[in-house]
Amino acid sequence: MSDDVYSFGVLLLELISGKSAFNENPGKIVEWASQFLQSREQMAILVDANIKNVVPVELYAVCEIARLCIQAEAASRPSMEEVLFMLVQSLGIGLEQYAPSNGSA
Repeated sequence: MSDDVYSFGVLLLELISGKSAFNENPGKIVEWASQFLQSREQMAILVDANIKNVVPVELYAVCEIARLCIQAEAASRPSMEEVLFMLVQSLGIGLEQYAPSNGSA
């Protein structure tokens, strides 16, 4: 399960940076991005120019979640449940809007 969390962290890094882990070894994007995940000022360098207009607080929150997911020690990574909770909290998303519809209007 911690491999899934790590992979999700890599996916977040791809989305944030606009770089693909498939073009290189997935460890390379983690190594490259890790240097920018240490402070908010450095996080701005990591962000793809196409999404620079995203609300900074939300972007920093997603960067922090990615940083937690790519921890070298599997035991240090959050669970997927914790990742979901952090995303919901930081982005202000209510999960009820994603509940399956029962077909009634």
